[in-house]
Amino acid sequence: MALATEVAERTWAAVEQGRAQEALRLSEARLSLALQAGRMGSFEWTSESNRISLSAMSEEVLGLRPDTPIATSEAFFELVHPEDRDRHQAVFNQAGRTGEDFHSIFRIVRPHDGEVRWIEERGQGNPEPSLGGICLRGVHWDVTEAILTQQQLAGFNKELEQHVARRTHELQASHDLLQSVFDTNLIAMSVQEAVRDDNGAVLDFRLRLVSRELARATGRTDLVGKLYAQEYPGIREVGIFDLAMRTLETGEPQGMEYYYPYEGFDKWFACQFVKLGDGVVATNLDITERKTAEQERMKNLRLLEQAEAVAGLGSWDYELATSTMRWSDGMYQLFGWPLGQAVAPASYLEVVLAEDQARARQLVHRLASGTGDFEEILRLQVGGTVKTVRMKAVVFYDEQGLAVRVLGVDLDISELQRLELDNLHLRLRQQRALFEAVQAAQEAERKRMAESLHNGVGQILYATKLHLDRLYAPLLGTDPTLVAAHREADRLLGEAIRQTRALSHELVPMVLEEFGLAAALHDISTKLSTPQLRLHFLVELDDTPPRSPHRCKWLFTAWPRSWPKTSSGTPTGPPRPAWSWKPCPAGCSCGPKTTALASRRRRPCTTAWAYAAFVTR
Repeated sequence: MALATEVAERTWAAVEQGRAQEALRLSEARLSLALQAGRMGSFEWTSESNRISLSAMSEEVLGLRPDTPIATSEAFFELVHPEDRDRHQAVFNQAGRTGEDFHSIFRIVRPHDGEVRWIEERGQGNPEPSLGGICLRGVHWDVTEAILTQQQLAGFNKELEQHVARRTHELQASHDLLQSVFDTNLIAMSVQEAVRDDNGAVLDFRLRLVSRELARATGRTDLVGKLYAQEYPGIREVGIFDLAMRTLETGEPQGMEYYYPYEGFDKWFACQFVKLGDGVVATNLDITERKTAEQERMKNLRLLEQAEAVAGLGSWDYELATSTMRWSDGMYQLFGWPLGQAVAPASYLEVVLAEDQARARQLVHRLASGTGDFEEILRLQVGGTVKTVRMKAVVFYDEQGLAVRVLGVDLDISELQRLELDNLHLRLRQQRALFEAVQAAQEAERKRMAESLHNGVGQILYATKLHLDRLYAPLLGTDPTLVAAHREADRLLGEAIRQTRALSHELVPMVLEEFGLAAALHDISTKLSTPQLRLHFLVELDDTPPRSPHRCKWLFTAWPRSWPKTSSGTPTGPPRPAWSWKPCPAGCSCGPKTTALASRRRRPCTTAWAYAAFVTR
């Protein structure tokens, strides 16, 4: 019985040992299969003998050949890359001393091809009393591809980080540049982002970036992050919000000029919206001064147009570079032409009178060439009316002194000339009345003096002469001295009487009273004429017929051949004036104030001498 029990126990032990060995074999087979599948090699090292044993896969991982086995740790460390050797050896030795687990990643240099490979190694230390030391068992495998992938990924990450940093720097630089542009320009600018509801409808625009000018113009430094329409509700009233919406929907830039009387602004602005992502870039420019100037300019233009209409005035502008002439409405009214009709400097030649054509051509030449300022008077035939127009022009020059444009005005002075002529006639009538009054007073005084000389002094002298002639003295006939004295006194009294009568007649000429001014002047010229100086006279009367610039009235004064003549051959006595209308002679310059004189000898036998004068009709 005891024997059977012992046999049974030994048999069971053998069976259990066989099972354990089979399990160990299966485990080692599974481990070998797992190591082969993972391309992992295994090793075992004991600190006491410093022996290391490698699996076949380890030799493949480390690139060893069968003829170059590794038996010690030092031989193994010779495979480690010099840069990683000290670090890995320190980790390995630490685990060998303490029996702790270790983990290390290092590089090796394969002995046959010199290729550098990355190896990851994990080990576990266990005390081995039977061996008298510590046993390290572990595995290692090639992680070169993973390390290279990690390095490449790290390189990519580094490049990405650099790229991100560069882009971040560029974005910051762009932001700083944009902000500097915003802050340095004189236009109020802002970047706005659309704020939408759950359905995607735009509710408002949020201010993301604001220029310094906008902050200054609004007096707000807290606009960033605010809602545009919420802060300034007036933009919905003037249409700015709708303009921004149209820009966001169509992608086309939009702009407008508007008057903003809300939030205490009361100014004119010009705005522009440009789409940027899901928002807009808005610009606002204060144009109040320009609008005020435009309104003032329009007001002045209206006043000028009214003044032109009232005063018969027109203005024009001629640009030399483009040969373009522009007329105001007053110019078209002055010429009687429809508004908008094409005009040029030569337009004056179409309506100017024939007598002014030469001056008009010179004026057009000066205007078209810009040779200098000028002022001229022309007569224009406008419909059935002749208008007298005063032109005045000023030339403007550029920096190089070249004429670039000519500005001028035309003024209808026809009525002014008529008023001046009427005023002249009135003044002439007043002067004539004054002259006639003075002449009447002088004539009365001359008559009084003439009467005093003739009736007073003359008669006294004549009475004295009579008394002298009646005086009887015997001695007068015997004393030659007394006879001579008596004769001289008689001669002096006679000369005094004659001169007194002549003086009284000169003060009030009888010829003037009896025959008129022409005969009196003729008498004076006849008396004053000498063989050395012959005087001829011509009388022109004021009461002439109406004047005309086209015909002249000639006054012929003639004498028959049988009329008595002086020793010089000039007819004596009053002439016989005869008026007749004749065409203007060559060189005649008839005008409202022109009187020309001419004299010639008549050939017909009926007249010996003739003097002619003409006045305009």
